[in-house]
Amino acid sequence: MTDDRTLVIDRVFNASPERVFAAFTETAQLAQWYGPEGMTTEVFENDVRPGGRYALVMRGGDGEYHLSGAYEEIDPPKKLVMTWKWKTGEITSRVTIELSPDGDKTQLRLTHTGFAEASDAASHNQGWTSSLNELGRYLGS
Repeated sequence: MTDDRTLVIDRVFNASPERVFAAFTETAQLAQWYGPEGMTTEVFENDVRPGGRYALVMRGGDGEYHLSGAYEEIDPPKKLVMTWKWKTGEITSRVTIELSPDGDKTQLRLTHTGFAEASDAASHNQGWTSSLNELGRYLGS
């Protein structure tokens, strides 16, 4: 984390930037891995274009988590920027996914900004870390 209300996670995946980008943007792939470990995800809307919207629900043993937002920037296979809003929350935050080739692997940098409290960044750190673990399994990394 760069400050107590900004989350930055760096990961390396054993897949090309194109494959990682597709996992974030193609509806069928997104539903296969997105969300913390032990959860399933249903994608209701995924209009991947600047101004396009997405909406999904993650379901697990402790409930349902509805998430939606809008795509702000799309630069395949390098960058994806989107807003992030929980159904029950008042704050809209922003997620930036940056991908760069690293030999036959991909370096991912996830930056999540705009949290109201440091505790929100910390809880999202746990969720994103778990979700990226799922992405690694999905990609075979």
